[in-house]
Amino acid sequence: MRKYEHLIWDWNGTLLNDIDICVEVLNELLETHTQRIYSVEEYKAAFGFPIIDYYQRVGFDFEKEPFPDLCNRFMRLYHAQLPQCNLQNEATQVLKSVRDLGVQQHVLSAAEHKSLTQRVKDFDLEVYFEHVVGLENNQAASKVENGKMLAQKIVSQPEKILFIGDTLHDKEVADAMGIKTVLLAHGHQERGRLESSGAVVLDNLMDLFLFVKG
Repeated sequence: MRKYEHLIWDWNGTLLNDIDICVEVLNELLETHTQRIYSVEEYKAAFGFPIIDYYQRVGFDFEKEPFPDLCNRFMRLYHAQLPQCNLQNEATQVLKSVRDLGVQQHVLSAAEHKSLTQRVKDFDLEVYFEHVVGLENNQAASKVENGKMLAQKIVSQPEKILFIGDTLHDKEVADAMGIKTVLLAHGHQERGRLESSGAVVLDNLMDLFLFVKG
């Protein structure tokens, strides 16, 4: 018997390698707020959900520029650079190998839904997923409620479902759904923070596949 019947994937940082452009856009936005410039390592130490708290933590002044305006400006700059992004190493190979195991796969993301589905299509990945679920806005708030709704659509015992992400929020979402989590250290948060959650932390997607295959 298969250990898992369903994998639920986070998108940004987990399957899509967009860390570098997120740091670049962050620093461009901060030019109008503070002189602070973030390295990739500093970004991974600071990034988190909800995004509004993360923005305050890195130094944005909402009196100078309201949070919704910042989100809109971030997304304009982000989407301008998005064509430069590639998938994480071995992403397509791992998705195909998981499918060949007979495991169904889904995407649950804090990205805006329309943009998310388009990017999945751009990489010709839609054939691997039963459901692709994003948020209805671009403010990257919690995806807990969407996670609970997705769990209701998946006909399986909770212990047969595995959530794969790259942030502490992914662990929070999985806990709210009553399912297990594996976090990948190649994404938006540093390994030490991920390990503090108590979740299994792996280095990359091939390690994840071996974990699922057992």
